[in-house]
Amino acid sequence: MRLRLLCILAALGALTLAGCGDDETTDAGGSPGSTAGGSPGTADAGSDRSADAGLTGSSWVLASYQDAQGAAVEAVGGEAATLSFGDEGSLNGNTGCNVFAGGYTVDGETLTITLGPTTLRGCEDPALQAQETALTQNLPKTAGYTIEGESLALTAEDGTTLFTYTAGLSGLVGTSWQVTGVNNGREAVESTALTEALTAEFGDDGTFSGAGGCNQLGGPFTTTGTDGIQIGPLQTTMMACDPDVEQLEAQYSAALQAATTYQIDGNVLTLRDADGATQVTATLAG
Repeated sequence: MRLRLLCILAALGALTLAGCGDDETTDAGGSPGSTAGGSPGTADAGSDRSADAGLTGSSWVLASYQDAQGAAVEAVGGEAATLSFGDEGSLNGNTGCNVFAGGYTVDGETLTITLGPTTLRGCEDPALQAQETALTQNLPKTAGYTIEGESLALTAEDGTTLFTYTAGLSGLVGTSWQVTGVNNGREAVESTALTEALTAEFGDDGTFSGAGGCNQLGGPFTTTGTDGIQIGPLQTTMMACDPDVEQLEAQYSAALQAATTYQIDGNVLTLRDADGATQVTATLAG
């Protein structure tokens, strides 16, 4: 049975997310915090202030959060809770249950995080629900940050540590991925049993290679800035395939070559086209 993942993200400037499956989407608002440490420079989309080099383009995986009693709690295992700081003050993340968008600014020594749309998938695990509640309630209270080595700490106005994160992947070179969804060319990302056979590998030499389910795909790839990407032109081997496999293979090749941006959230990769439509989703292999 085909499982539709209607996970098409709107243009980055709109900062809107569509919920997966039948999930609804809503705004996860919060009031921004103030003061505390960090580096100056990032701004809202459209602002003239340049983005902060310490955060822009970085991706992080949640290590711990402060609970309602002020105690530090380790992040729930399973799907990683992530936080990614994009260009022009854009923010994306995952609670371990739902995904969200938003924005951030760094002004002097003040880091402000504003949450925007979030999906509304139910979190059946009470521990996961508690983690999500802490994230949605306290990320907007962030007032400062510190980066030490591979660790990021987000702090409140009084200096209390709200969250700690460990560094995620910062680039594609040298990584391998298991594909989880492919754009079918009809404005939908689909995942089927056949999708499990698709792979993507970004070599150190600028060569892309991957399994298409029947044939092997290969060609060049280049990345630019913090999230720009071009894949292809791709070539494939010429083995005869079952019709449904051949169709998926063609969709996968087309989706890869349509991608213009990439986003890494922890162990999840999303490739999007110039309009912001999701083309390919994948999880880190190994």
